[in-house]
Amino acid sequence: MRNKIVKYNLLQKKLEKEIALDNAGVHNKYPYQSGKFSDTDFAVDEKGLWVIYATTYSNGIIVIVKLNDDTLEILETWVTNIPKTKVGNAFMICGIMYATDSYENIPTFIKYSFNTNNGGSKVLKDNQIIFPNTIDDKFAKNYMLDYNPIQKKLYAWNHGLVEVYSVSSKLYYPFQVGANRVKRRNSRTKRKRN
Repeated sequence: MRNKIVKYNLLQKKLEKEIALDNAGVHNKYPYQSGKFSDTDFAVDEKGLWVIYATTYSNGIIVIVKLNDDTLEILETWVTNIPKTKVGNAFMICGIMYATDSYENIPTFIKYSFNTNNGGSKVLKDNQIIFPNTIDDKFAKNYMLDYNPIQKKLYAWNHGLVEVYSVSSKLYYPFQVGANRVKRRNSRTKRKRN
């Protein structure tokens, strides 16, 4: 069986835990658009450890699992309504999964979100939330996009280079992605404090 995830202690050089992701697509069965063996995608945000993948039972639709980061116990599972092969990449911020439209278009946009806090999902209009998909505008082959909740940054592995995008908001939905940063779009007016 190859649909296992493991916790490996690098310091002690030993396997600590392993669990099976039942019916998970493996061997490039349900990758992101790039087809680069991205069947299983780990994500970490303020709410914990997540796995984004697709199963034969979900017919390739994205499944999100929240894991206990110590025991790898599956705490909760959500099935979205978007095929994994139809998105460029995905990442989690505050329990919300965001999926990009393309891994190679410059720019691309966030096309879909799924909120694990309330089970809500939204298909976004083209170009509603632009994502640059590259820093230098020369090329984009964005094979990895992940959020670091401590640094509040998105990290991308783009055509052999690491690109970093700052996240500048405490509220992440909806947000606007700027030239190298993710920024909140706020329709409310700010109140003055006395």
